[in-house]
Order: sequence, then structure tokens, then C-alpha cells
Amino acid sequence: MCQEPKWCDRQKAPSRAILRAIELRVSIRYFLLCKMEQWLQEKASGGTLFCNIDE
Repeated sequence: MCQEPKWCDRQKAPSRAILRAIELRVSIRYFLLCKMEQWLQEKASGGTLFCNIDE
């Protein structure tokens, strides 16, 4: 494994930052997928998610 503990610590910090960034992207995509699914269900049932200001 690592010979120098300081080198290992320096490698862990960027790895954690990368993992946090990936986790954030996955969370955002999941949220958007849920919203898309909700929108599709509303559209399939004949309703709308948005108010129609013309009515």
C-alpha cells in the first residue's frame, strides 16, 4: 500500500471531493427523474402540473 502516510492523506482528500461531486450529480439526476415521472403521470391522467393562465 502507501509507504508515506502523508501521501495517503493527500490522496484521500481529492478522492472524497470527487465522490461528493458524483453523489451530488446522482442526487440531482434522481430528483429530475422523479419530477419527470410525476409530470408524465399527470400528463397521462389528463391533468397538468402547471397552472394555465389563459383559463
